[in-house]
Amino acid sequence: MRNINASNGLLSRLVEYHGGDFKSEPVIIVEAPLPEPEPPPPIQDEWIMSIDDGPRAPTIKEIKLCVCRHFKISPIDMDSPRRAMNLALPRQVAMYLARTLTPRTFPEIAKRFGGRDHSTAVHAAQKIARMIESDRSFAATVRKLEAQFR
Repeated sequence: MRNINASNGLLSRLVEYHGGDFKSEPVIIVEAPLPEPEPPPPIQDEWIMSIDDGPRAPTIKEIKLCVCRHFKISPIDMDSPRRAMNLALPRQVAMYLARTLTPRTFPEIAKRFGGRDHSTAVHAAQKIARMIESDRSFAATVRKLEAQFR
């Protein structure tokens, strides 16, 4: 009963605010419900198109887990503020892979690595690219990690 009184009060305020310039609409009384609509026709196989455009891009989370397994560090360490070399290098590799294997921007990547600044992700991508050019064994390691997502 309280809701009806509140509705009536609201309606009275609306009428008062608008000056009572409302048109009255005729009341329609429905004697029987409308019939149920026809079910859609079955989909024929030739209408179905393939939506598979090849392999999908990996997620940043998948990249981080793969790099953590390879370098034997914990995913928590990947996002930690610690800068020890045994944590920083895997983190930089993961940022490089995230940039090369996903359509994500540097700010998005940096945010997923413990809320870092985008310049950290830019530096990581540039540093790993230089290391790949200068160190064959490191390049092989990064290519091995990349191959896991292709």
